[in-house]
Amino acid sequence: MQEYDHIYFKQGFYFYDMVMSFMTSLSTVAFILNNEKLVELKEKDYVSIEGKWVKPRHFFPHDVITNIKAGKFTFNTYINSCCGMLANTAYEAVKDLNDKSPEFEFLRHIRNAGSHQNKFNFFPKEPSLPAYWKEAIIDHTKKGKDNPLFGTGCFGTYFGVPDIIDLLKEIEEKLI
Repeated sequence: MQEYDHIYFKQGFYFYDMVMSFMTSLSTVAFILNNEKLVELKEKDYVSIEGKWVKPRHFFPHDVITNIKAGKFTFNTYINSCCGMLANTAYEAVKDLNDKSPEFEFLRHIRNAGSHQNKFNFFPKEPSLPAYWKEAIIDHTKKGKDNPLFGTGCFGTYFGVPDIIDLLKEIEEKLI
């Protein structure tokens, strides 16, 4: 059996709530998709959500699973979207603490890609500073559309789930 590193963030620090929400989401959908006999979702079972400015709404998890299984919405799209949302939320939570280090600049660009349909998108003068983490490098000498990453996919292509988790862990450790 392959051994895996355990993901652990400390409660009360910058990214704990975000990473826990992210892992809860991934755990739940994986459980539902891979354990049909354990979870019997009926067509009319629904989840209610309360609004502050609009009346309560509901959605049908059965419809979500049906769309995923039919290939209308892929599991990879789901994972990549969740990674983008995590990167976006995490960066926005600590952007005032951006020390312009290569790791923090790397997170900024990963966050931007997550916010632009999961594709790298650089303004004409970007990337402006060195941006790298481990062996992953965003070449800051090539600007805008001339950057080799421009228009390419981020999550699922260039960066994965464990990558965003470990990057956030390292940045959080720098901040505490």
